[in-house]
Amino acid sequence: MNPMDAESLLNELNSNDEHERVEAKKGSLLGESALESVCAFSNEPGLGGGYIVFGVEAEEKTLFGPVYRVVGVPDTDKLQADLATQCRELFNLPVRPRVSVQQLLGKPVVIAFVPEVGPSEKPVYFEKRGLPAGAFRRIGSTDAACTEDDLLVLYAGRQARSFDSEILPGASLSDIDSAAIAEYRRLRSLRDPDASELRLPDEEMLLSIACAESSGGEIRPTVAGLLLFGTRAALRRFFPTTRVDYIRIQGKEWVRNPGEFASLDIQRPLIEAIQTAKAAILDELPRRFLYRLGNFNVVTSRQFLKRSFERRSSMP
Repeated sequence: MNPMDAESLLNELNSNDEHERVEAKKGSLLGESALESVCAFSNEPGLGGGYIVFGVEAEEKTLFGPVYRVVGVPDTDKLQADLATQCRELFNLPVRPRVSVQQLLGKPVVIAFVPEVGPSEKPVYFEKRGLPAGAFRRIGSTDAACTEDDLLVLYAGRQARSFDSEILPGASLSDIDSAAIAEYRRLRSLRDPDASELRLPDEEMLLSIACAESSGGEIRPTVAGLLLFGTRAALRRFFPTTRVDYIRIQGKEWVRNPGEFASLDIQRPLIEAIQTAKAAILDELPRRFLYRLGNFNVVTSRQFLKRSFERRSSMP
C-alpha cells in the first residue's frame, strides 16, 4: 500500500471497512485498544505496518458495511504526546509511529502509521503483561493476542534472516543515492560487461542483488542496500557511527598516543567510500622507493604500484 492521506484513508474505510492495514479510532482519548493495534501492526510478518486513523468512527451499518463519519480529535497535541510517550514506555522496545495531524471535512484528525519492526526485534509486546499475552498480531481487522504458536512464527523470523538482509523501519527507496548505483554499474561492467543485473532498471537491480526487498506492496532497501548505496542523510539517520576511518601516523607501528597524525572520516555509501579511501592511500604513497628482491635492489615508482593496486581492486 502506498502512503495514504486522511481523505484516502476515509475512502478506504467506507469502501472496505477496517482491514489488515487500516484501523479507525474515535480519538477523544488514547485507549488500550489503539495500543494493541500499534503492537499488532509492529509484529505482523510481511504486512509492512498499518494506519490508525484517530477522529473517525462507524456511524451506521448498511447492506455494504458501516459508514464512517469524521468526529475530529478535540486535543491533537495531547493525543500525539500520549501516543509517543506510551509507544516508547509500555512496550519491551520503543515503537516509533509516524504521526501527522490533517484536516478532514473541516475537522482535525490524527494519522499514525506504525511500521513493521525488523525480524530480529519481534515480538513487540506490553512489558507488564509479558509473553505470550502481551504480544498481538494483526489478523484481518482484528488485533489478536498471541499464542505460543504465534510466538514460534515471530521468533522463526529471527533465525531466517541475517542482519544485512533486514528492512529498517522508515527506510525507502528515496534513501538510495543514484550516483552510488551509477558507480556500482560502472565497476560491475569493468569486471563483467554482460552481467545480467546491468540490464535491469535500478529498482529491479537492487532486488536482484538482495539490496532491496518487496514489503507491504512497496520496494524498500535492506540494511546491505543502505550501507552500499544509501545517501549521506540516510547513513547519518540509520547508521550514525558507521564510517571508514583512514589514519596516517609516522613510523611503522601503531602506538597508544601518537604524536602528529592525519585522519580522514569517510561517511559515504560503501561503494564510494572504498574508492575514496583507496584514493587517499594512493595520494600518500612515496613517488619512488627501494626494496630488496633476492640479491637485487629494485627501485620502483608510485605510478607502477598505483596501476598494480588498481588492477587488483577494480571491484570492491
